[in-house]
Amino acid sequence: MGIRSDHTVFLNHLGRPTVCLEFDGQYGVCHSGYDDHYWMTHFGDPDFQYHIVISKLWGLLALRLANAEVLPYDFEAYAASIHDFLADLDSKSKLQQHLDLVPLNAAIEDFQQAAQDLNPAVGKALADGILTPDRARRLNESLAQVEGNWLNAGGIPGRPWFRHLLYAARYAVYVCASGASGVDGGGGEGRLEDCERTGGVVEGGIEERYGVVAKSCVEVA
Repeated sequence: MGIRSDHTVFLNHLGRPTVCLEFDGQYGVCHSGYDDHYWMTHFGDPDFQYHIVISKLWGLLALRLANAEVLPYDFEAYAASIHDFLADLDSKSKLQQHLDLVPLNAAIEDFQQAAQDLNPAVGKALADGILTPDRARRLNESLAQVEGNWLNAGGIPGRPWFRHLLYAARYAVYVCASGASGVDGGGGEGRLEDCERTGGVVEGGIEERYGVVAKSCVEVA
């Protein structure tokens, strides 16, 4: 889907994985009166070559997802991103001066290790042909839970509509940006009580994701 806030309802509220593919560069006419077919045919992409390429990329992505025996999620990269979110948040908000981040970092490391074990296990099971359709179905059902289970029914502090514990729109910013939303939602305005509470919720969420991925490792063994 598109950039900026287009994915908000799917990811932040419904917990559905989203994909954004785009060509980067100057695009100063966005949401202006010049953002029309004339501009595109004369300046933006006169021969529609970029349109052709992105259409092919989307087609390949759709075929990859539709024909994969096992959902091609990379939870090792996901865990690394969570670690980066927390490090970035700490550098900006100095969370370690107020909160013990050791348990949260430990949960992230457990999640990352389970993901590191899962990737080669899935590859080997597929190569050896031992993943039966029934086992593949159970595995995919488990993997599909990971994103949706990040939702917190009560939302994040002060913004109940935003239910995803890792992603939310930042304060005073119109577009959506990534970040540890549950913790950031509390720390962004100095509410340490919210930080402590939601930090625990995020830690529990990561531990739950670890359990799902670890169980998936057993499923393919």
